[in-house]
Amino acid sequence: MAIDIHSITSAKLNQQADRAGQASREQRAAEQKAYRDVDHVELSHDAKSTEQLQERIRSSESFDAERVREITQAISEGRYPVNPDRIAQKFLELESQLY
Repeated sequence: MAIDIHSITSAKLNQQADRAGQASREQRAAEQKAYRDVDHVELSHDAKSTEQLQERIRSSESFDAERVREITQAISEGRYPVNPDRIAQKFLELESQLY
């Protein structure tokens, strides 16, 4: 079967391309709307717990932001005393809690 290409004009081709482009744009718009309608984020239980814990620490009276700032500055300046035995002991305690 032969296709008569002599009767096809550039205007017809442009119309067909415009219709195809419009259909494609409409399809993309519909897909984007569908995605917007279903996109949502849900935090896991652990993430919610961590967030709640962080808020409790921030609002706790036992949290001394000034002391934390002083210690942070002392560490960065190399003035903070480090006790390797105490650090090792704390690591062992932490590890024992994991098992």
